[in-house]
Amino acid sequence: MESTLNEVIEYIRNLAPAVWTILIKQVYSDAIANIIVGVFALILTIIFLQSITICVKKMSEHPHDMWEIPITFLSIGVAITVLISLLSLVNAFRYIYNPEFYAIQQIIRTIR
Repeated sequence: MESTLNEVIEYIRNLAPAVWTILIKQVYSDAIANIIVGVFALILTIIFLQSITICVKKMSEHPHDMWEIPITFLSIGVAITVLISLLSLVNAFRYIYNPEFYAIQQIIRTIR
């Protein structure tokens, strides 16, 4: 499988080197976009966690108010942003680790 993949890579490099270079740059730009999304989601996670700690402090000061609802929604937000950040960062590292594979995938998607 790996030898076939290497043969396809060499064939595309020889056939259209400019196209191959553009495809590799596109894969790296996808990786950078995923890193930006992952970092932004982590920042939102930190903001949500700080908001939860503020709500918990207010809840201890005013136990009769309804602080459970914002804490619940913030907890759901933390779960979603952690999931988004993990998926984005994992995809970014996959793109950086093996850009040739994803460039070939783009070619195959274009042909279909």
